Amino acid sequence: MCGIFGAIHSKTADYKTRQALNVLIAEALQVGVVRGEDSSGIFQIRYDDKPVIHKVPYSGFYLADDPKAKALLTNTDVSLVTVVHHRAATRGSISAANAHPFQHTVGENTVTGVHNGHISNFKYKEDDIP
Repeated sequence: MCGIFGAIHSKTADYKTRQALNVLIAEALQVGVVRGEDSSGIFQIRYDDKPVIHKVPYSGFYLADDPKAKALLTNTDVSLVTVVHHRAATRGSISAANAHPFQHTVGENTVTGVHNGHISNFKYKEDDIP
């Protein structure tokens, strides 16, 4: 079963709290592998509301050493939201495309998310989305 861990904080958090948050998220990336080792990823929503995503088709244990992931992990303190996801593949191949977080964009609207489990018997057309 997949593992999801995240943190939300405000711009008003003091320096010590923000630095502790960087450490907490980095440790969650390592410890969370017990929930899934097939792929991992991290996303952040920065103060400018832009999501930053990095995902790979391998364990979060190794993702922690990835340069892009390291940059994200040291920016937890300047992000409104940080979410880490560990995937235990129950459906689909182990690939970057199947790793989380995922994004879906229609026009100028983008949804970024993670989930635990799988969705079956779901069909839609972009024309059906309001």
